[in-house]
Amino acid sequence: MTTEQHFLVIRVQDFSLCLPLSQIDQVTAAAALRPSPGKLFALMGLLDLGAQLVPVLSCHQLLGLEAAELHPKHRFVVVRSDNPDGHGPILLALHVDDVQGLINLADFHLSQINLSSGAQHLSLGLLSDGKENLWLFDLQQLLQGVDIKALEALRLASG
Repeated sequence: MTTEQHFLVIRVQDFSLCLPLSQIDQVTAAAALRPSPGKLFALMGLLDLGAQLVPVLSCHQLLGLEAAELHPKHRFVVVRSDNPDGHGPILLALHVDDVQGLINLADFHLSQINLSSGAQHLSLGLLSDGKENLWLFDLQQLLQGVDIKALEALRLASG
């Protein structure tokens, strides 16, 4: 179980998800993307952050949902993912419907669950404060079907 205390709450369709704040680099408004030179699972394109191009992944597809088109009200959550080569973190952006804010784990009751269908198989647990339920996720679990090395190679080839 996680020792992280602060989480960013994001919305993807009807799901409210919590990602560890320590893995969040920044949140930006959804913007036009540069096309990617290759096709990989959930890859939507590349986000130009000025100093660096960042692959954008559809959080919808990562959760097993149908991909959503970019909308001006959507957000990109730029996260730091583990590098399989061990050379520091890699920046990736997640396309989400909305960012709902920050929470402190101490304010919620955590229920550990073991479901194996849909998005729930990726979850560390369910948080509840009596008013709402939030799915607690670990970034590496969410990205388990993504070829991080191939994403980094595409990013470098595009820069």
